[in-house]
Amino acid sequence: MAIGGRTDVGVDPPYFVFAFRLADRPAADEFPTGFWVDNPDTGKWTKRTVSGRTVLAGEPAMVDQTEHLRGWPHVYDSGTVHFRVVTDEEAWAADAIRQLP
Repeated sequence: MAIGGRTDVGVDPPYFVFAFRLADRPAADEFPTGFWVDNPDTGKWTKRTVSGRTVLAGEPAMVDQTEHLRGWPHVYDSGTVHFRVVTDEEAWAADAIRQLP
């Protein structure tokens, strides 16, 4: 598991990237979407294309909105890694997802 994100709330954009790798399990395997959010019953997932990649996009109510983390989740699977990008700007989500493997 790896996490990268906002450290200076006055300067850094409010987004985080979480990466989970499960040994010997392809990311294409079914992965519980409730694992990716604070409040799984408060919204729905929508399949979308972001930066040319298929992602599941959630809703803001699914994430506890804090000073450090705001927005909605985007889940992207690559190889054996599951990524969650949380941001309140679609352009930041697109930029982060574009840079993922």
